[in-house]
Amino acid sequence: PSSEALSHGLESLSALGAIDNKAELTELGKEMIYFPTDPRVSRMLLASLDMESREGTSPTVSKLIVGDILTVAAALQVRNLF
Repeated sequence: PSSEALSHGLESLSALGAIDNKAELTELGKEMIYFPTDPRVSRMLLASLDMESREGTSPTVSKLIVGDILTVAAALQVRNLF
C-alpha cells in the first residue's frame, strides 16, 4: 500500500481507539481483532455490547440495541444489496 493509504489507516485506527499514540494496540483494539469485519464495524459492535451491559438498561432495550446494530453491521458487509 502507498504511504498515504497507511497513514489514513493509522489515523482511522487511532480515531476508533484501536491504537495508541505509539501505534500499539489498545485493549479495545485487542477486542476488535476478533471480529472479521472492517474496523469501524468492529468498533460499532463492541459499542453496542457495551451499551447493552450498562446498568439501568432494560432487557428489552438491550436486545433492540444489539439486534439493530447486528442488522446494520450485516448490511455494511454486503457490497451490493441489489
